[in-house]
Amino acid sequence: MIVGIWRRLVPSEENRCQRILGCNLLFVIVIAGVQLWIGLLWFFYWGYGIERGIILGGILAGLTVLRLRSQPGLSGQPAGAALLPRALQGLLIAAVLLDVGMMVDSDARNLRTSKIPMDEGQTSWRAARLLWRGENPYGFGALADLSAYAMRERERETAGVVTGLTGLSLMAELVRYDATLDPSVRRELLPASTVLSGAAATEMRIYGYKYGPVILLITAAVAPLGIPAAVLILNGLGCFALYGINWLILRRIAGPQLALAGVAILALLLDRHITRSYINHSATDVWALLFGSLAVLACMSRCPLAMAAAIAFSIGSKSLPGLLFLPLLLRFRSPYPVLLFVGLMGAIYLPWLLWDPQGILHNVFLWPLLKATSTNSWEYFAPSTAADVILALAACTFIAVWRRYLLERETRLFWTLAVSSILPLIATGYLANNYIPWASLWVVAAIVEAFATHQLVKPSPERTECQEPATMRVTTIVTTYNSPKALHLCLQSLVAQGDRGFEIVVADDGSDVATRAVIAKVARETEIPLHHIWQEDDGFRAATIRNRAIAASSGDYLVFLDGDCIALADFIRVHKRLAEPSWFVTGRRSNLGPQVTERVLRAWPMMPKTGRFGWFALALLRQATRPFHFLRVPLGPLRKRTPTAWKRVYSCNLAVWRRDLEAVNGFDERYVGHGSEDTDLVIRLLRAGVRRKRGDVASIVLHLHHPRRPGSSRNTGLFTELLGTRRSRAVIGLTEARCPKDRFSALAAK
Repeated sequence: MIVGIWRRLVPSEENRCQRILGCNLLFVIVIAGVQLWIGLLWFFYWGYGIERGIILGGILAGLTVLRLRSQPGLSGQPAGAALLPRALQGLLIAAVLLDVGMMVDSDARNLRTSKIPMDEGQTSWRAARLLWRGENPYGFGALADLSAYAMRERERETAGVVTGLTGLSLMAELVRYDATLDPSVRRELLPASTVLSGAAATEMRIYGYKYGPVILLITAAVAPLGIPAAVLILNGLGCFALYGINWLILRRIAGPQLALAGVAILALLLDRHITRSYINHSATDVWALLFGSLAVLACMSRCPLAMAAAIAFSIGSKSLPGLLFLPLLLRFRSPYPVLLFVGLMGAIYLPWLLWDPQGILHNVFLWPLLKATSTNSWEYFAPSTAADVILALAACTFIAVWRRYLLERETRLFWTLAVSSILPLIATGYLANNYIPWASLWVVAAIVEAFATHQLVKPSPERTECQEPATMRVTTIVTTYNSPKALHLCLQSLVAQGDRGFEIVVADDGSDVATRAVIAKVARETEIPLHHIWQEDDGFRAATIRNRAIAASSGDYLVFLDGDCIALADFIRVHKRLAEPSWFVTGRRSNLGPQVTERVLRAWPMMPKTGRFGWFALALLRQATRPFHFLRVPLGPLRKRTPTAWKRVYSCNLAVWRRDLEAVNGFDERYVGHGSEDTDLVIRLLRAGVRRKRGDVASIVLHLHHPRRPGSSRNTGLFTELLGTRRSRAVIGLTEARCPKDRFSALAAK
């Protein structure tokens, strides 16, 4: 009934809205209504704490209603178009140009006057100059925050920190200090006696730099220029980077309904709290929100290490809103993101803690508790008991909302972010307008999330790359020829895998009975299916035996490994994570030196127990190659940066979907002798539309040293011939010539 009433009331407006903005009318009304409602905070500022509390409460109530929305659109149809209409494109371009013009105007005005608008940018500029003078901006007696100094004259007198300066003389000294940072003026403004009471000591510590070391170091990088406008320029660039990251986030949320993301980012581009605070003025929140948005994007991309790093930089920029992203660390049930976060936080804060622990503690973390309530917050007008009750409710709600999401009882990430960001704004006793984007970014994203017709894939605690299908069967094909010790080590490394959901097929190019004995021994000791495919020794015919192994395997996804390579303990798990339809994955190999190879083979049949970091250390000592590939770095979309590159691909660490191999007819069996058969396969896969995904800094195998085999001139000719054609199928491959049965056998080792 509601649908019918809605359609009768606004049929023409609905169509017009679809033509102009590509979205249904209800979505546009909700976005515009929320932005106008939030915009009221700009007009109700000082002295309107009660009204501001009501506005924030209204947003929280609206989010509650939004959460109860079970259908993606009032009509049940997609709420947004797949493309951006030209009118919407024009509005977006105009909004971007407006913001750029605002930034240019503000920067030009600052270049003329050398005055930074807003105390946050002024404090950063002052602190960076102090740092260049070798002084600690967080230290005892540091004077970087003149705004805080001016507000706390009464508290200083009560604590016994008396200057003898009042009124105009005090203001004149502050102006003089701001221009020169003269230590003698600072000592006059903050006289330190030999014996300080607890309150006096606190007053001497809380006028330093109030924000994190990340912003301080960013500002210090441009301080030698002596141009205060550099602070505004950096802030503006940070704001446009924030827009860019949120555009990527909104596109991910909207999925195929791109117009939803377009209207949402238009609303943010026109948000006065963002443009005024971060482009026109110099509010430092932009950096914490920028890194926080990167953390959210990394969470959506299932990159927990990148997410942990971004959260650390967000908190290292500004404790709030940075701390609001901290619960995301628990989304992936793995210790590694937490360890990386702790390590980075130590790297960011430890130097300053060693320099003056009390100073950074008071300025960065305790200062919000020392600030008096202001008339821009409802707490100023409320009885203390009522304020305490509401603050307790806000804290409990914050914990409950995140607990539901982390336990997967709540599926909407952006609704969770929006609610948990509104609650601190309600709880704070000092509600500045530059705090409003802490929540407004996620409120807009939550609206898009509610109207989008698709569901985001929930990040699994075990995943950091692409999610493999639950029914995907994996086969590891190991190529070998008369290297029983190396093959034994290779098979042992596969048997020791943490992920046991795969089978092993040994592609034997004519080895003697010693190899067969090794395979039979390993097969008896493991529950992993192990099969031995053998062909007569008639030269180096790796392409032929690999095709036979492919035909004998049962996997949907085939991982190729050479028998003289040792896999790390997470080799299979990493390849499963990287698996993605229509993409093949190319891993790396680390060539062990002759001495290390000799030690490994001498210890046979014992497997080397060295892990990733052990091999990383050995590689740094030049005992192996490619040390940094032993580290695991979640590159996300960067893995697809060269989708059509065919050089430096080796079949000793290569993963391909069976259907893609069948489409190109597998390896070309005309290649006899060493070289080019794997590159031939890769080029044909690319011509068939399959793309390359790099397994760098994720999948690496240890390649035992052996004398280099000479390449085949015949193979070089075949490869040159391939480059001169557009052929994608092997001339003799999976479906063509077969070896006679007396020269090929499938020996089930188990």
